[in-house]
Amino acid sequence: MHCIPKYVVNDFLNKIKSGELTPTMLINMTSEQRIKTFEDIFGMENAKDINYLFEQKMILKNQIKGMVNWVKKIKGINEVKRRDMISKIEKIDHYLTPKEQKDFYSDLVEHKLGVAVTMDEAKNISTLAKKYQNAKTVEEKAIAEYDFKTYTDKLKLNVNPQFEDWYKPQNWAKDVIEVAGIVKGIKASFDMSALLRQGLKVLVTHPKIWYKNSKQSFTDVIESLKSEKSADEVARACAIDLMQRENYQNGIYQKYKLALGVFEEEFPSTLPERIPYLKRLYKASENAFNLFMYRTRADIFDLLYETAEKNGVSTDGLGQFVNSLTGRGSLGFAEPVAKAVNNVFFSPRFFKSNIDILTAGVLNKGRSDFVKKEAAKATLSYLSFVGLILLLANAFDDDAVEEDPRSSDFGKLKFGNTRFDVSGGAGNIVVLLSRLITKSTKSTTTGIVRELGKGYGQQSVGDVFVNFVEGKLSPAAHLLLDYYKGYDFSGKPVDEKYLLLNGLLPIPVQNAFENLNEEETGLYIAGLVADAFGVGTSVYAPSENWETATTKELTQLREKVGDERFKELNEQFNKAWADFIKNTRKSDEYKNMTNDEKMAYVRKEKRRIKKYYIDKGKN
Repeated sequence: MHCIPKYVVNDFLNKIKSGELTPTMLINMTSEQRIKTFEDIFGMENAKDINYLFEQKMILKNQIKGMVNWVKKIKGINEVKRRDMISKIEKIDHYLTPKEQKDFYSDLVEHKLGVAVTMDEAKNISTLAKKYQNAKTVEEKAIAEYDFKTYTDKLKLNVNPQFEDWYKPQNWAKDVIEVAGIVKGIKASFDMSALLRQGLKVLVTHPKIWYKNSKQSFTDVIESLKSEKSADEVARACAIDLMQRENYQNGIYQKYKLALGVFEEEFPSTLPERIPYLKRLYKASENAFNLFMYRTRADIFDLLYETAEKNGVSTDGLGQFVNSLTGRGSLGFAEPVAKAVNNVFFSPRFFKSNIDILTAGVLNKGRSDFVKKEAAKATLSYLSFVGLILLLANAFDDDAVEEDPRSSDFGKLKFGNTRFDVSGGAGNIVVLLSRLITKSTKSTTTGIVRELGKGYGQQSVGDVFVNFVEGKLSPAAHLLLDYYKGYDFSGKPVDEKYLLLNGLLPIPVQNAFENLNEEETGLYIAGLVADAFGVGTSVYAPSENWETATTKELTQLREKVGDERFKELNEQFNKAWADFIKNTRKSDEYKNMTNDEKMAYVRKEKRRIKKYYIDKGKN
């Protein structure tokens, strides 16, 4: 740098003193503007050197100080990472260019949110954060917090605007999990199953809360169907309402880990919301499920927390209990991999909540006496409710209720060939334990009790357990297993129709197609309605699939009559066989037989009926 005359320096100082040129003005200038200013004062040969010294000594000092203070104050960063970033800042020896600033702030936000962001996204985050800090009322604060959380959640999800562009090369395991979540979300949509599935325990323990939120759920669906914007507004209004509650504002919900605003296991992916023609229906059913759960959890928690506070008792474990009561049991050691578990199995949290209701939550540790008492009351109410329904049904039709827990019909109402699960899925757990303990099983069709593992081709204890686990697989996992085996649980071959019904259609739609053969229209409609509101239904009758048979007799029949006639004879046999079983099970003579006598009689009659239809085909 050349020697600068004293009068030039004095002229510069006078400009500073008069306010014609201030340090703030210099700081706000770009490097190019500042060099031009210094050039006018100090000359071209000195301008760049002076500008460099200015940036290094003054701006750099302020910039580093500001960056360090920000990193120290901002929350959500691992302390090791925080110290590392401060160390990097203190080593900076030059004024950061805009690109370097962008890289630094993006790196900080990425470690804060767990996702990389652009400079514009970082600015939006800053704007939303300031909106929250400047909020004056509880409502304004809730709105600002919701908008901030929604925006950052979308960045974390990194959902593309078009469904066709959803795929991005990732770790293969993550890709598989994501696809499984999409299939599961589609299968779980188009209904309001939360009301009598996850909500069944609420109905019997807090009926007023259940009724209020069920009624609101219908309103949510109607409003959500109006437009995509309406669906978003419905979810937004619910969230803001919950955020204004006292227990949210004072951090009580968060402290007790009450499951609000979380991803529910029935809707693990938002991607189906991007599918044309499906997204509005999907979003409506998602709102029906999620918002019913959120409101119900908050209402029950508020009620029980207030009761405990008035009585001065501990509420340890209250959040976990309320979550479980509303179908969201804790996965314990599996929580870190909950998403993977959820996409391999259909409803692991719901399954755990059923274990909790059957055991009064004794497997959950850390609960206060007050919470233990509430859990015991919930279990007693639930068992009494289910028992009363079964008792009343049995009074009208003694064939409608199965009392033996070794039968798959236990905990269900049976009318014709249709079963209605009034236990909310918990009955299946009782059936499994009964079979494993007694090492025996009871047929739902013939009523014959068989010892496990005895006799050629009979189920073993291991088979029973494996079949139970298979029945709990997610739609994608189930589809993959059936495709690998080449046939489904009932022995039917896996073809294009099967893949469509079980892989792409929502459960209510799938059941509507599968149960078309139900002879009684009333039961068919009742089954569809029950499915839609969360009462699981299944329709089946005694049958035999001749297409998979390899006996010489059936092979020759098929060759003689052709595929179409062969299928027709099979259907006629199945109807005759089902009618025989239905009438036989009602007879006192059959009821008084021993299991061996029943087995011998059924085999003999089945051979007789089958021979009749085989001979019919041959003639």
